[in-house]
Amino acid sequence: MEHLISTYNINILLVIDDLLSIKKKRLIAFCERIKKYNIKWLCQLHEKVLDEPMIKLLRESGCSFVSIGIESMSDPVLKSMKKLTTSEKLGNALDLIYANDVGIQGNLLFGDPAETLQTAAESFDYWVKHPEYTINFNILQVLPGSEVYKRGVDSGHIDHANAFADPSQLYNLTEMSDELFIGLSRRIEFYNATLLHIGHTEHFAKGETIHPLLKDNGYICHWRCQKCNNINQYENIFLNSWSILLTCRKCLSRANVQLWNHQLMTHTQTDLQYFHADIMDELHQLINSKHTYHAAVNEYVKLLQEKCLPLDLYDKEQKPWSCVRAALKVGQYKLKDGKLEVALPLLMYALLRNIWNPECHAAFGEALEQEGSLGTALLYYKKAIELSKDPFVSWLNKRDELEQIIKEKELYQDKVSLYFNSFKSD
Repeated sequence: MEHLISTYNINILLVIDDLLSIKKKRLIAFCERIKKYNIKWLCQLHEKVLDEPMIKLLRESGCSFVSIGIESMSDPVLKSMKKLTTSEKLGNALDLIYANDVGIQGNLLFGDPAETLQTAAESFDYWVKHPEYTINFNILQVLPGSEVYKRGVDSGHIDHANAFADPSQLYNLTEMSDELFIGLSRRIEFYNATLLHIGHTEHFAKGETIHPLLKDNGYICHWRCQKCNNINQYENIFLNSWSILLTCRKCLSRANVQLWNHQLMTHTQTDLQYFHADIMDELHQLINSKHTYHAAVNEYVKLLQEKCLPLDLYDKEQKPWSCVRAALKVGQYKLKDGKLEVALPLLMYALLRNIWNPECHAAFGEALEQEGSLGTALLYYKKAIELSKDPFVSWLNKRDELEQIIKEKELYQDKVSLYFNSFKSD
């Protein structure tokens, strides 16, 4: 440690060791020894070692971030995973870490052999109720040679001879049908990618100092933390993407911060097509004509057919902004026509490519409301309101209406209906 500090002037240490906390005495000794170096450090811990004195010692010794192996907030799944803990104990540990202003890293994994629609809804419900922990929700990766892989082979869910010919293949080790499992997995991945924990960007501009390695001046970003209201300043940002996950320098909570340097792709011919369709759309709104309504929708659809169809949510190729807007428009119209199955993928496509657009969140919330998943619909209406400087009255009314319906029908007791209603009949 002395060599690293004196030679490289390091100020933070990441300890990647699952066994660091296997013995509490070892962890205490580590904290006492590293404290004198006055640097920040991050580590992986098991919840069983965490209590009030331990978390205070961790913080005093410079520990600023803790990664907890959560995996599930459903006890049957935790038992199947041999986690030797319970959802209650995990929840208490996370509460303790957060209350002491130590950052949290964790994952909820979906797809264990014991997973059901009910257990998935239990984990998702915890994730929904605790956005401040910024926990990720991922699909279980089945690695050759692991115990869960062997269980999959023994149960017939995995063909050992042909396994992993396609690295991207999703393996269903549960008793759910493949159609249900894949549909539910994709939906959970989508929720995880679009329901962001937001840090509000206050200032974003090109920096004045040239970065010595990149030979360019990156961007400066000032953003406000929702938890403690601290204004954070980050420099040398070179990403051209929608957002970046940053840590508050005061309370160490994490947030997705919007980057204003993200360039929307333009294409002259495509943009003109969209502009023409938009004129027809505005004309329909003015004179309420079925003719102009159909003409506008047909123009939007034609644009999509030429540039985007068939829609692929996970296609990383950037599309013109006008195509994303067209997907939103067609999705909204199809939703009004009661064609939910057509509208849903269009609205998901638009939202995934424009996650900071409140209109996209509200439109997808409306689709979820139509399918009966009122809990997730409410989440997207709330996100639309949070992202909008001047939210539509209809969004505010819809939020209040859904909260009242959920409360009256006591839907919080039926988590499957609340979040995954469309999958119940499968």
